[in-house]
Amino acid sequence: MAEMHDSEKLQAYYDGELPPVERARMQEHIKSCADCRHAVERWREVARTLLEPPILRPSDRFVAAVMEDVDALERPVAERAAWLPGWLVPSLALAASVLIFYLSLPSSIVNFDSETMLLSGDETQLAMVLGSQPPRPDEVLGLALEQQP
Repeated sequence: MAEMHDSEKLQAYYDGELPPVERARMQEHIKSCADCRHAVERWREVARTLLEPPILRPSDRFVAAVMEDVDALERPVAERAAWLPGWLVPSLALAASVLIFYLSLPSSIVNFDSETMLLSGDETQLAMVLGSQPPRPDEVLGLALEQQP
């Protein structure tokens, strides 16, 4: 039975590609031939090793970390955010809404302190008080002299 040691036929037997008659003959040969039986067993072992997923066990540290996170999620919100005072968020929201309201007012409603603007030296602020044109230096000097006691 030297033809039975044909590796292509043996591989076809392992893959299930042989016709039923040849398959039966190959099964009889494998029962009596230790080399062929060993080759088929090695292929099955390799396939089992490569195709079966390994059994992975999580480490104790991983399990402890996950359980700690689960416990943290199960705690009430008040306990998780104890460092954040209850009045802080509404106060910040109120301050933000007041600021937005103030910034949305037209500039003609908002009173500007002309004395502070004159002393700051910023001509764009003076232009807002006096008109669209930046003042001439003599006008600024005149306004400054009027403000002195």
